[in-house]
Amino acid sequence: MSKEDEEFPATYSVRLPTMMRKQLDENARQHGRSLHAEILLRLSASLGDSKSGFSETINDLDKNSEYITRAEVEAMIREALKDAGVLEK
Repeated sequence: MSKEDEEFPATYSVRLPTMMRKQLDENARQHGRSLHAEILLRLSASLGDSKSGFSETINDLDKNSEYITRAEVEAMIREALKDAGVLEK
């Protein structure tokens, strides 16, 4: 099993309306996130995943996004998802 399989064990293909995809892409770009990270963030928020301060972590990243690289942001998001129990450690 690859490292990515361990981090993202469940996959599910979703067909998005074109306009929704464009909105998600734009929002992700504005916040220096990948589309994948944007979708995970929104799903976690909609499920009420606040037990680990995940939303606060994302807000902190947004505030400091001009000072860190996209790869660093994605790594921090993955770590926050692991801490929240969304991803396996």
